[in-house]
Amino acid sequence: MKTLTSVVLIVLLGTSTKLFGQESSPKNHLEFNLIWPLVPKIYQIKYGHEVAQFQNGMKGELIASINYRPRTHAENEGDKTMFAIAPGYRHYWWKGFNTELSIYPEFVSINNNVVDGQDYKDFYIVPECYTGYKGYFLKGKWFYNVQLGFGKIIFPDESYPRAEESKLFYNGNFIVGYSF
Repeated sequence: MKTLTSVVLIVLLGTSTKLFGQESSPKNHLEFNLIWPLVPKIYQIKYGHEVAQFQNGMKGELIASINYRPRTHAENEGDKTMFAIAPGYRHYWWKGFNTELSIYPEFVSINNNVVDGQDYKDFYIVPECYTGYKGYFLKGKWFYNVQLGFGKIIFPDESYPRAEESKLFYNGNFIVGYSF
């Protein structure tokens, strides 16, 4: 896995036309997360719009995402379906290095709970924070954003029985997008 990750990063950096070229990016973009459909089986599409550009080169974007998890088995919960529309903010500190905060209000349905076999429908609020790097390739319209981060269910924390306690979780994003 480490070898594959290294090869992918080398190819991305090698095909980047603007390795440190954040300054000329368009104001809007669409993104698709390539990791989440595999783990944790969530499909995510994000829209971003630049709302601030500072004299020192920093930038800010408002982002909105739509997340959908079709019915899949979650080991500590049961058969889980999830839908979320999340607002967020991404700040570019220097060139493509960025930090992002998103608040995911999630509508969740659990069938065949692993603890008691019951069905549950609930609403969660899950803040997630990421930091990473955005680079461009293919003449600057297409980009990638590699991020690492964490999140936690903050409301309600324990609304149905789980085989394991809800805790801070760590996550990663490998995003491919198009600027317009």
